[in-house]
Amino acid sequence: MRTLRHFGAAIPVTIAIVALVTGLAAVGYTGLTRYGSLKQSVLPTPAELDLLIRRTGVTPETLAAAGVAPQSVAAMITDAVNYIVPNFSAIRDAQTDFDQAKKIHDSLARLIPTGRATAQQKDQLNTAVTNLANARAARDAFFAAIYGEIAGNQTPAQALTLATVKANSGWSHPVQYKAANRSEPEWVDLRDALATVRIADKRGEQPDPAAVQLIAQADANAAVSAARTGLNNLPLIQIQWENAINP
Repeated sequence: MRTLRHFGAAIPVTIAIVALVTGLAAVGYTGLTRYGSLKQSVLPTPAELDLLIRRTGVTPETLAAAGVAPQSVAAMITDAVNYIVPNFSAIRDAQTDFDQAKKIHDSLARLIPTGRATAQQKDQLNTAVTNLANARAARDAFFAAIYGEIAGNQTPAQALTLATVKANSGWSHPVQYKAANRSEPEWVDLRDALATVRIADKRGEQPDPAAVQLIAQADANAAVSAARTGLNNLPLIQIQWENAINP
């Protein structure tokens, strides 16, 4: 078993995760947790744990940008694992239900515009829309619970930054810029400025002064500056994350 060499205080956390994940019978186990009884459960692999947590919008990068201290990461992951393990079968079923509902919905949605859909298929699309919304809500409720287990270990300022980064995750900008909200035109302008400077650097050319100024203004934002400072801890946070996921 690996230990958390960098932070001795986190060693008990590693031991706890070993008991939860690797110390259980491979076919499942029977017991009581704070989430209820657990019988013949399918246990998630470390890779599945990692994926589920990342799908909530929490990654080593977002935790670093939120200003989370490296020594706090193991406890956050442990709480997430404590929720995922007894609920893993239900989470997996919810994802399967969503995938199936989406497949049916998308198939009907593609058919309707062709003009070849029957009246029955049009009615089926209405049902499919409802089924997809319900399946998404059921799946996302699990993701929200996992996210809540992690956010519950953070300070209000860290939780706010993590939520802001999560809300802006649809943009491809470096993570520190996602710590501040912008209008869509502002996001586009910043994206273009970053691309302009990056291309100029590759070509060995002088970058457009306007692009440089726009990036400097974005960097001067207090939330962006704090996120950039927090990212200095990313290497240590990655170590803590990997040790907690793979004890």
